[in-house]
Amino acid sequence: MRCDICGSENSYIRDCKYTISIKNKEVTIICQKRFCNDCNNEIIDEKLEKETLKKAEKKYTELYGINKNKVLELRKSYNLSQELFSKIIGCAKKTLVSYEKGTSTPNDNYANLFNILMYKPKIILDLIEANKDMYTKKEYDTIMKKIRFEKKEEPVKKTETASAIKAKNTNARIKVRVQKPEVRVNNFEEVEFGLTYAEALNESNRCLQCKNPRCMKGCPVSIRIPEFIACIKQGNIKKAYEIISESSNLPAICGRVCPQEKQCESMCVQGLKGEAIAIGALERYVADYAIQNHLKIGNAREKNGKTVAIVGSGPAGLTCAGDLAKAGFDVTIYEVLHKAGGVLTYGIPEFRLPKLIVESQVESLKELGVKIVTDTPIGNAISLADLRKRYDYVFISSGAGLPKFMGIKGESANEVFSANEILTRINLMKSYQPGSKTPIKKARKAFVIGGGNVAMDAVRSLKRLGIDAHLMYRRSMEELPARKVEVEHALEEGVKFDLLQTPVEILTNENNSVIGINVVNMKLGEVGEDGRRSVTENPKSLHMVKCDMIVMALGTSPNHEALKNSQIVLTDRGLIQVEGTKTSLKNVYAGGDAVTGSATVILAMEAGKNAAKEIMAHAKVKNL
Repeated sequence: MRCDICGSENSYIRDCKYTISIKNKEVTIICQKRFCNDCNNEIIDEKLEKETLKKAEKKYTELYGINKNKVLELRKSYNLSQELFSKIIGCAKKTLVSYEKGTSTPNDNYANLFNILMYKPKIILDLIEANKDMYTKKEYDTIMKKIRFEKKEEPVKKTETASAIKAKNTNARIKVRVQKPEVRVNNFEEVEFGLTYAEALNESNRCLQCKNPRCMKGCPVSIRIPEFIACIKQGNIKKAYEIISESSNLPAICGRVCPQEKQCESMCVQGLKGEAIAIGALERYVADYAIQNHLKIGNAREKNGKTVAIVGSGPAGLTCAGDLAKAGFDVTIYEVLHKAGGVLTYGIPEFRLPKLIVESQVESLKELGVKIVTDTPIGNAISLADLRKRYDYVFISSGAGLPKFMGIKGESANEVFSANEILTRINLMKSYQPGSKTPIKKARKAFVIGGGNVAMDAVRSLKRLGIDAHLMYRRSMEELPARKVEVEHALEEGVKFDLLQTPVEILTNENNSVIGINVVNMKLGEVGEDGRRSVTENPKSLHMVKCDMIVMALGTSPNHEALKNSQIVLTDRGLIQVEGTKTSLKNVYAGGDAVTGSATVILAMEAGKNAAKEIMAHAKVKNL
């Protein structure tokens, strides 16, 4: 195809964020567009345009449309007969025209009615109450019980023991629906499906609403968990989102990737003798509802005249930016890469955290007035000293992006990668898509060395590329630091685990390409001060394993390019030294992986919140 501007016939295709208006509704999708390789002008490709329109129409249907299957699913969730369900819809449509703050809704807007039925049962109950005379007493009682999910209690038999009664009345934790392993291993789409309204309501009804909520003590950002769950019970999802947003600027992300089983859910009273409330799944449900319904994470106060520069747009930086923007600060984030999000964008795969979710959370911060400058490496393009002159405060959240290696012979071979590089190519550069400019070599057999979440992300990504993917870890399955759910998903997908083994040498041919590894078996010892069992090598177990790719997932350390010539004080481990979040430099704060070393998303968010509080206190601005 020829470019209209320069006449060149060299072109390439890339992913673009595109907003199109369909029936007066805006739909945003990620689609493919063709551009000139010489002048970067967009070239109209009819085939791609048709695909874009088709994708947009599908998205429109998902957001605003309705189909018989959805209606049937909803009717079954309420357990109502077809006749009675039709009567509810008929009666509701008559009074739906100007319901709720005078919002005009056409009588035949069946899709909108469905969404109200699905997400706002209280409105439907009000509409039914307004048309009470149109139902028989039996119909009215049935509807009120079903839609409120009021279960009829069976009389207790005298012979039943108290423990038997308690066991009978205990509801099992909701089991989150997932893509089938044989399907998901061939795509990068999200593995877990979100909860339906019925599922969220049933799970929220399991919450005991403890007077002393232990779960909140386990949440690093102190979300008022019982309160937002209570709102779900009442069908007030908007209020639930408002409660979550007071503490978290990234709820749709946290609901997906935070290790709730080690935090809030580990403290849940229900989990002492049974299964904890699925707090993470409920948080995700509320956050996804908010995205679908364009709810804001809050409103910013009037500008207070104070300016803040934030280095890095990962979870710590985004959280700090959101809290400061709400408090009236003028906030600018500087990001070295071409997309904001940090590790959320380049590190976590699409099948665990869709990038559209990350983009939507970033956009919500922009709506608060946060400015984001990409493609700007602090320390090179702009020095830290320059930022300190331009802004009242600086928050450093540059993360820990420098990969670690084992230091064994053969690590310089062509097919030895860090997990960071593999995941960045896949997540940020979309190397799994046909025509990618940064493709990953199709190996026959690859070993990922490590046992954390990054290792799990890397090995599961390679499996989706059609590679015989193995995870090699020097301890046993019980000691794997990765989330249990991710390990289970990896096993289901056919990832092979080579445990109690470690490589001691990478073997190469005359072209410096990987042909195998020399491996020794490991033996577990006593538990050390760090709570982990020690391991020792068995040198007599040395053996060779054939492979043609090695990925090192052994953790990361901070890359302090941003601190160049700044004289900022570091610890013996090479981390930024802080008191609270204050660094050795005046009005310069730091948090996240640059301070702690590689950690979790939620702990980085906690650091961002703490930094925002300290900056507010120093600026004498009232806390949120």
